[in-house]
Amino acid sequence: LEPLVNGSYTVEVEFANGCIRTSAPYVHLSTHVTAATEAPFTLHPQLADELLVINFTTPVPATVQLVLRDISGRLVHREVVEQGTDRTTMSVVQVKSGIYLLQLSGPGLQGSQWVVVQH
Repeated sequence: LEPLVNGSYTVEVEFANGCIRTSAPYVHLSTHVTAATEAPFTLHPQLADELLVINFTTPVPATVQLVLRDISGRLVHREVVEQGTDRTTMSVVQVKSGIYLLQLSGPGLQGSQWVVVQH
């Protein structure tokens, strides 16, 4: 079972002899950020201060988008990568320190990786 809303959940069981046991609380907090998936790119440094370097495993076959989202799923930065590109950079100078998901999407090409920005 997957909780639908944020909150603290417990399970209560009543035994035949009348005894009741309650489980430890399970806290569910949804950030609406999907998990990172196998990406057709490498990303470095994983701990970024100024610039992310994105190397594609093969030149991108069509124009694609790179989207940077914070841990709550909020769009932080978006840029377009042109067809045929095999390497690009993204400035994170104006991005607050934190954990981010870099997502790539385009025709027939998708993937994502986590990155930490620390100034």
